[in-house]
Order: sequence, then C-alpha cells, then structure tokens
Amino acid sequence: MAMTLTLQTIHVISATLVCLYLVAIVGNWYAIKYALKPVITLLIAYPTFRKPFPYISLGLVFSAIGDALLMIPHEDAFVFGLLSFLVAHILYIMSFKAPVRLSWAAIPLTVFSGTMLYMLQPGITKENVAVQLGVIIYVVAITTMTYRALFTGNTILTIGALLFCVSDAVLAWEKYVYPYTWCEFVIMLTYYIAQLCIAVVHC
Repeated sequence: MAMTLTLQTIHVISATLVCLYLVAIVGNWYAIKYALKPVITLLIAYPTFRKPFPYISLGLVFSAIGDALLMIPHEDAFVFGLLSFLVAHILYIMSFKAPVRLSWAAIPLTVFSGTMLYMLQPGITKENVAVQLGVIIYVVAITTMTYRALFTGNTILTIGALLFCVSDAVLAWEKYVYPYTWCEFVIMLTYYIAQLCIAVVHC
C-alpha cells in the first residue's frame, strides 16, 4: 500500500508540474520552463527504477538529457538532443515485450512516417548530411517503437507511443516547415502524456 501511495503521489506531482509547465508556455515564463522541463521527465522516471532491467528508466533519463539539450538555442545542441532521444527510443524498443510480426497497423504508420519525411524534406535538405541522416534514422526508430507498443496489446502503452509520434511530428513541423504559435503547447502536452503512459505501465 505504501508503494502504491508513493507512486500515486509522484504521478500527481508530475501531472501538476506538467500543468504548471503548460501555463508557463502560455505566459512565456522562460525561467519556469527551463527549470521544469528535464525535472518533470526525471520525476516521471523515478518510480520505474525498481525494475531489475530498467530500460524504461534509462530511456526516460536520456529523454531528460534530450529535454535539456533542446532548450539550448544552438544547432549542435539540437543534434545531440536528437541523439539522446534516439537512444531513448532504442531502449523503449528493447523494453516492450512483444513478438515481431507483420500487421496491418504497419500500413498507416508507415504512410504517416513517409508523408512526414516528404513534407519535411524541403527544410531538412537545408541541413548538413549528418542532420539529414539523423532525422531519417530517428523517424525509423520512433516508428519501430510505436509498432512494438502496438504489438504488446497494452492500450495505455499504445496511446503513449502514438502521442510520442504526434509530439515529434509537431516538433519537426515547427522546426522545418512553419513555427505556429500553438506548436510548443501541443508538443509538450502530448510529450508528457506519452512519457507518463510509458512509465505508468512499467512502474
């Protein structure tokens, strides 16, 4: 019971801080955003460390590192942030226990990923070769992570993986196509819900 209460408390605190972060986005409170962004992800990760093989925990830690790097307004920091999230997705793929098989679910996911790459292509081609390859590899990784989540048959995990796709798609759109004012709010809302869904399943 004590562990259950502890997990509930951590999740409530995490959800509360996420709400505060979203308010900070609307209010342009940069100090609060910079302070909270990686801290929230680490807080979400904390209950998962009791697992013997903490792939999810490590994935969340690398996500927190990526969060911090993406706050730095420099292209090199973005590349390293992308690399951190790539490692996180590989760790997630390793943690999702599901058989590898063909599925009709592969069709819409592949179409979505291919369409996103096509629409991002004009903006991506302005970057160096390393960034172009990095984006392609990252899209393959997050698509694979989503397949694996679907194959587990776990609804919460599937929702988390799909929301992660939405978050990254909007992030890519903001960076390489057009930065709408609502992008950051949608990116962070879907991102934190995604991470919470993935973490809750593995607590």
